[in-house]
Amino acid sequence: MTKAKFLRILAVFGAGYLPYAFLWRSTGTLTALLVGAAVALAAALVIRWREAGAGDPH
Repeated sequence: MTKAKFLRILAVFGAGYLPYAFLWRSTGTLTALLVGAAVALAAALVIRWREAGAGDPH
């Protein structure tokens, strides 16, 4: 595993875990898990979108 891939995985995990860590007491576990999953998915899509455009010279 390359360093860049490890950092991407860590970024997606952190993006998904932080909402859960902050919200689970106030909103409940299920809601916090759903928000965390949505944020992790969004982070993964943004990373893929940026990587797809990285090789484009425009």
